[in-house]
Amino acid sequence: MVGGAGLRGQSPRVVAEWRFDEKVQWNGWAPGGSIQNVGFDADSVSFNSTGTDPIIIGPEFELKPATNTQWVVIDVECPGPGSGELFYTNKTTGQYGGFEGKWMALLNVPVAGRQEVTVWPFWSSLGRVIRLRFDPPSGIRAGCTRSG
Repeated sequence: MVGGAGLRGQSPRVVAEWRFDEKVQWNGWAPGGSIQNVGFDADSVSFNSTGTDPIIIGPEFELKPATNTQWVVIDVECPGPGSGELFYTNKTTGQYGGFEGKWMALLNVPVAGRQEVTVWPFWSSLGRVIRLRFDPPSGIRAGCTRSG
């Protein structure tokens, strides 16, 4: 889920959201890298995140303007703590389909279990964001109900 608040005192609002379940499955997102053993149930997707570069690439969308008062919430369940990355871009061209190493925010899964992890990408310099890529912690079995 991508949320934001434009002005001081303004209530936060959801500006984009994706849910994963047995009906919509990846809901426009695409697993790559070393995402294996994918399964869907009534309210989530689960997978093994193996190897050195597990990735899940989101569909194109329009977030304009991109501001530093926006954040991303990822609902994740992991068997232990770990770290991952959230990449974002305003283009689709280039060596990695528009994603660049400098346009990335680290995310920390502090403990085992299900939790919402909030990421502050501070992406206002891009002007707009059209795509996200989630690199979940490697070497785990994880589940997500929504991401963004």
